[in-house]
Amino acid sequence: MLTAAKEAGWNEMTGTEISTHAVKFVSEKLGFKVQQGTIENIDFGEKKFDGLVMNHVLEHVENPKITLEKIRSVMNDGAVIRFEVPNVDSISMRIKNLYCKLELIKNRNKHYATFHHFWFYKKNTLNYVLENSGFRVLEIYTPGKQWGKLNLIDKAISWFRQSTNTGKAVVAYASRIND
Repeated sequence: MLTAAKEAGWNEMTGTEISTHAVKFVSEKLGFKVQQGTIENIDFGEKKFDGLVMNHVLEHVENPKITLEKIRSVMNDGAVIRFEVPNVDSISMRIKNLYCKLELIKNRNKHYATFHHFWFYKKNTLNYVLENSGFRVLEIYTPGKQWGKLNLIDKAISWFRQSTNTGKAVVAYASRIND
């Protein structure tokens, strides 16, 4: 993500990561500034940001309200943040549920394990959480295939998943509502 931002012309990026190994790798091998810890516990000082990305983070935090308050506090006026979370309404989640009900999976309900995900979102719940945490949702959708080339079949599947809100993830772009 940081490499893509640099290639797009951003000249100052900061990453956050809880993994010591990942922080060391990104800092030493890729040369980016990365702060270790949870967003809630990192001291950003007076630093404010114009663009933020939370890719598959919000489902792992113990208290999304506290996390989102911290995020809002480090956003410049006019800043935009991109959220992405797994979609509990996705086709793949529905198939996993069916496999569990049919006892075709050894570790039943693993994808719902609270040691891994504290929260589960679909399009309307993510929208609700963001709007009730001081954000204005600019766009929210459930994409089909997001990366790589799309052939005709991929395009049809992506269209179906997006139009039925059954894509693997929910993606939202939001801005901070000024106090």
